[in-house]
Amino acid sequence: MASLAVADCPLSVLSGSNATSVNARAPSVRYRYARSVYLITAAELAGSGLRNGATPSEIGWNYNFRPAVTGTGTLVVYLQNTTDATNTKATDWSVAVNGMMVVHSAATTLPDVFGPFSIPFVGGSPFTYTGGGLYVAFDWQYPTGTLSTSTIIECNVNLANGLLGAQSSAGPPSTLSANNFRPETSLTAAVPHNNPLTSSSHWVLFPVIWSVLRHRRFRPRSPTTGMSTSTVSRSR
Repeated sequence: MASLAVADCPLSVLSGSNATSVNARAPSVRYRYARSVYLITAAELAGSGLRNGATPSEIGWNYNFRPAVTGTGTLVVYLQNTTDATNTKATDWSVAVNGMMVVHSAATTLPDVFGPFSIPFVGGSPFTYTGGGLYVAFDWQYPTGTLSTSTIIECNVNLANGLLGAQSSAGPPSTLSANNFRPETSLTAAVPHNNPLTSSSHWVLFPVIWSVLRHRRFRPRSPTTGMSTSTVSRSR
């Protein structure tokens, strides 16, 4: 019998759609407080390489433009399996996250980067993906520290009202509003595969690698300003 191994792979579970937002669609030091809950549908996850039974260990988002500062705040991340094809969560934050699993709850430093970054899960419970859609929620609190004026987040706008969110400078928002801008998202998970010398089933890694590569964006940047000069997307 072929021997099994695992590889931790960052998987693009929600690719961008050439849309961006300055609002807190993902955690950002542009805002003191931000809360969001968004849906990634089963159809979107089907080609991502995330397998039924996977246990994600990190979540990632993508900054189209860097914050120009780093900042440490409190971040709580929630996940939930679902069969929903549209976002049916309540606009009341406490109701929306009721029943969701906390996978990360810790002081977290958001980086000053162009492009993708990941947050390893700390302080939460293990979560097992069951093969359908996923709700993702986060609660970001950054009461002190320098605020960014430049952060821009890569987004996907292909699902109407796919995200419920709000941001505030006064305190954690309790009421969310619907919009189309979901943040580009990756999940890192252990992907089992057979020994390539003993079984042809090692090709299971091919769709995983292809999924990552086909959603990778290449943005040549001006050497003087750091601004993107063009965007080329792989076929979707």
